[in-house]
Amino acid sequence: MANENLDRLLTRTEVMEQFGISKRYLELAVRNQSGPRFVRIGRSVRYRVADVQDWIEQNTVPGGSLESGRREGSQVSVLEGKR
Repeated sequence: MANENLDRLLTRTEVMEQFGISKRYLELAVRNQSGPRFVRIGRSVRYRVADVQDWIEQNTVPGGSLESGRREGSQVSVLEGKR
């Protein structure tokens, strides 16, 4: 039964409602070949629950300070303020 839920195909609206990912982001992600994996059925795009969950997991950043996420040579974050 659990596998049936993970294999269920969701519309963009359902992904937005269940995971909080905007429909516009999903549209752009398809065009840019980023974002969660998707299934194309004719002109429609659908998302497997498991693929969305995997994508979220792969893009989860570990907790910590803002400093830990900054790449060497990058600009100071707006949240850190100007120096």
